[in-house]
Amino acid sequence: MPTRSTVYQVRFPAQVIRLALRHFKKQLPRGARLASETLRVGKGADTWDLDSEAEFFAEYDTPVKRVSLHLDYYSAGTIYSFDLDLTTLFESVDTTVRIALRTRDQIDDMFRMFDEHLARNAANTPKGTPPPPPPVRVSMERHLPSCDIDQELLQELESLASSWATRAPDQSRPQPTQPTFTLVLKDATIHLPTSSELPRPYFPDDTRRVAMELGSTFRDGLTLTFDREREYSTLKVTLTAPTAKPEVDAIAAQVLGALRARRSSNWLFHPPSTLAVLLDLFSIFVISVALVFAFSGHGATALPIASGFLALQVYLRFKSLRPYSVFPTRRNETASKWTGWLLFATLEFILFTVIAQALL
Repeated sequence: MPTRSTVYQVRFPAQVIRLALRHFKKQLPRGARLASETLRVGKGADTWDLDSEAEFFAEYDTPVKRVSLHLDYYSAGTIYSFDLDLTTLFESVDTTVRIALRTRDQIDDMFRMFDEHLARNAANTPKGTPPPPPPVRVSMERHLPSCDIDQELLQELESLASSWATRAPDQSRPQPTQPTFTLVLKDATIHLPTSSELPRPYFPDDTRRVAMELGSTFRDGLTLTFDREREYSTLKVTLTAPTAKPEVDAIAAQVLGALRARRSSNWLFHPPSTLAVLLDLFSIFVISVALVFAFSGHGATALPIASGFLALQVYLRFKSLRPYSVFPTRRNETASKWTGWLLFATLEFILFTVIAQALL
């Protein structure tokens, strides 16, 4: 059975799809029966499966964001298909049309209806009108600052994410999608449709990561990830549009602006991975030197060197007590109190050791 699939970067009017569907049904062999039918539209976080084509096209004429129209007809052991999928995000619009009929001529005749609509639109464009700038695909990934994360901040980011995909006053941009949230725990992953579903007032103690996703970064979309580790706390944006670069920069600026008031000093305990490895190796060298002095009978010299090793090890291990992204958990609340005391006690010990060594 010949099949053709084509992706158009345009949203076809409902009338064009009606005519194409009517023409498709005329190509079916006599007695073909409907085997399966999907009439689905998506608005924001909601998806609706409809009961009739009339209801489907009535919804299609509203600013829906996702559309799936799948019809399969069966006759004499053969499936004949008419599939249309519409997805929109930011300024990106994709309509995928897939048709399976008995002959290639029938299929080409079907696609000619869509191509003729595009040709008529091009012919109706006033002469002298400059062509629209071609879309540009821009992908950006950057690390996020160390922050205190709570439900209020995530709600603010959710509102921002919805506004980024909101239809502009000229109706040229698609409707917003509702971002979704993911909580990654030690032994489980929880998917939530909105920030209002997040646990309150505390997250589970074993929360390791919180992510917010709008669309898909494999196509057009945005992903914000807050993690206990520096390396995985990132902002990823992918956008295809004539003005993609300034829009991506504006999104990044808005995110960083929202995080500015929540920044913490925990980044000090999360050096870049390369620097952390170098510091670990240097601490091994320091303790080796201290041991050489100690076994050589120079214990007084070995003591401050060993204190330096202790300081480096405390610094490198402190990140487990001071996560890069701090989530609202009871464990973090308790650890915040104790780690401050532990850090002060360690520094006090090292300071008095050095002073005592200097006085001897």
